[in-house]
Amino acid sequence: MKINKITVQITLLLAVISLAISYIIYCFKWSDFWQNAMLGVFGSLLVAAIVSFVAYIHDKGKILGTIHKNLILMYQQSCSLDVVLACLAKNLETKMTTQKILAEVEIAKKIDALKPTQTILTYSSFRKSGINNFFLGLLNFMNSFHMETMVGNIQIALGEFQIMIAENQISPQYNDLTLQAKRDNVFCILSVTKAMNGYISSMLENQIIVMEKFYKPECPWEDSKKYVMAEVQTIQTALQNMNQR
Repeated sequence: MKINKITVQITLLLAVISLAISYIIYCFKWSDFWQNAMLGVFGSLLVAAIVSFVAYIHDKGKILGTIHKNLILMYQQSCSLDVVLACLAKNLETKMTTQKILAEVEIAKKIDALKPTQTILTYSSFRKSGINNFFLGLLNFMNSFHMETMVGNIQIALGEFQIMIAENQISPQYNDLTLQAKRDNVFCILSVTKAMNGYISSMLENQIIVMEKFYKPECPWEDSKKYVMAEVQTIQTALQNMNQR
């Protein structure tokens, strides 16, 4: 894309120069041959500039389309993760078996939410464009959160809790207060993660709405959101079925 932009700039500059030379030759009546030659060069360069400009517009639309789809995918992943975390919190409150809780954490890790590189990979292509501020904001926003680390922290805390329970079954060494304190610690980590994820979901939706000011997708956000929430509902149903077993 950047190559096409540079090509347009260079060919237009050369086209203007060749046209100016042709006009000077015409004014001074130097040579019809060189005048026609410069006009031919001008025409060729103009065609090359138009082709490069069309390619630039096409690539730009393609890149913006990819970014728009990635933002929607990340919003879906974030909403799905929110459902899983809500289910985890409910199970911790009701003292559900840690095996089921850990299984849900595995589902959360598979959601693999929020990978900044997927969305920001083409940021440099727009450094001097009118959407520079949007991409700068998006870049800073995505680099501020590490949801995979947060989910990993939940898994570690739950793993330690599961080990304590297993050790207690073999040889009682932790009293109920100690186990409850560990459960509360897990719940605290979970609550912070869920709150942060909810904020991220809200911010992602705002980013999608802003994105559509620069890019007009075939399927607008209002319609895409219905599909996204249907997918989230599918995950929620699967979790409910898991807990009923």
